Amino acid sequence: MQKRDIEMAFQMLSEDGKKITVKNIQNFFDKYFPHSLHHNCNKKVLKLLGTGREELTKEALTNMLLHKPLACVPFEDTFKIMEPSDTPTTVSDETLVRLIKTMNPYGLPYKGDIKCILDKFDADKDGAINLRDFEKMDM
Repeated sequence: MQKRDIEMAFQMLSEDGKKITVKNIQNFFDKYFPHSLHHNCNKKVLKLLGTGREELTKEALTNMLLHKPLACVPFEDTFKIMEPSDTPTTVSDETLVRLIKTMNPYGLPYKGDIKCILDKFDADKDGAINLRDFEKMDM
């Protein structure tokens, strides 16, 4: 992960450009992952951020992500937030399209985007991103 990745994530999440709040994260999930299991996720969001605070500045986010070992990231909880089922086994194409839309400045996926993502992140090459692939992601 690099600073530019963190800046992009901060821009996507922050509504005022100064901080990310729990409400910002909930609004993001409501918009891009409306069917996810993130209801009542305040505790999960705070756990995910690992700070226990109500808001996070870009500097704090950068310090946390660049200096905190990924071993303490709750991959399973994060994976479950993305997929709208009680026991998700893979990230669906629908979810990948939503992710692509959030990262694309024009809000539309390009032809071949899903294949590109699978080529990069499907570590076991089974045609889907599962929890093991998710844990191995190298952004």
